[in-house]
Amino acid sequence: MRQRLSGIAQKAKNPRALLEEAGRYMAFTSAPRRFAVSGPGWAAVARGGQPLRDTGRLASSLVYRVTGSDVVVGSPLVYSRIQNRGGVIRPTRGKYLAVPLSTLTVSERRTKGPRDFANTFIRRGKSGRLIVFQKLSRGSIRPLFVLVESVKITARPYLTWTRADLEAIGRRWRALLAEGDD
Repeated sequence: MRQRLSGIAQKAKNPRALLEEAGRYMAFTSAPRRFAVSGPGWAAVARGGQPLRDTGRLASSLVYRVTGSDVVVGSPLVYSRIQNRGGVIRPTRGKYLAVPLSTLTVSERRTKGPRDFANTFIRRGKSGRLIVFQKLSRGSIRPLFVLVESVKITARPYLTWTRADLEAIGRRWRALLAEGDD
């Protein structure tokens, strides 16, 4: 199917218009549809919430670019690739990643790190993992972050060119080519 579409684009008087249509369809119809239904079986996230949908930032960042005989669809956001393909995240500075715990508010989980909290200390929890705690008034403490050497991100594909996508693009291309024949 992909080869057939490529052949159609090569024969068209204005192949760029066809590639623009494919990019528009993928960035503004197909991928947003996947976000709307939480993808085809996207894994749940440990922090709760809806995978890739909590803020809507990734879905609204999708763009496409036509260069020569190619169309590239993606997002400029730094985390988009690992969310789409999956992978392992390791610390770039220091020895550990700080994973926020559910004791933090959603806003704190998204915007704060361990150094943003006063009166913190690190101890091993019952599970043996390193945990960043905060001393509160009257001697109470609350766990803030667990420190880990790496985190595995499960792939949540939202930029896949499915057979249904290619068929829809083919229909759009045929309509564009028919308009050009008039």
